[in-house]
Amino acid sequence: MKTEIESEQTNLRLEIPEAYELSENEDGDRTFACFERSGSSDMVFSFLLEAEEEDFQDAEDYIRREFADDCAENKCKTKICEQAYLQGRMYYYYIVSFKDMHARFQKLVAACDIRPGEIYTVDTDWVDKKEVLTIDAVSPFLEIAVSDKE
Repeated sequence: MKTEIESEQTNLRLEIPEAYELSENEDGDRTFACFERSGSSDMVFSFLLEAEEEDFQDAEDYIRREFADDCAENKCKTKICEQAYLQGRMYYYYIVSFKDMHARFQKLVAACDIRPGEIYTVDTDWVDKKEVLTIDAVSPFLEIAVSDKE
């Protein structure tokens, strides 16, 4: 199944992997989508963000700021901040893991530039999973088709 997210300037289409379904967006905001994995608590969020609305210059700056915030808020056991050319685009991403008294958390946030002042982001949180979160877990959500709005 395909879905779209959009900004004032951009339409972004992506294919939803078979294991996921599109969650209802009750407020009608078309700049993001939430995907849930059937039969589990796994969720992936995709956003199309504009610099005027957020405090960033580009995808690399966005990831740097989000990474610093996550590491400041949580006592991160593992921290990875990298970049990779994936699905035809340069993605900047980080993965952090931390524990609290109740659970073990892993979080991944990835972003790429769509145009100056506009980025696409994907993020997911895993709770109490034994497997290690990697960029491969969200790779289907990185395959995007971008077009200008008419």
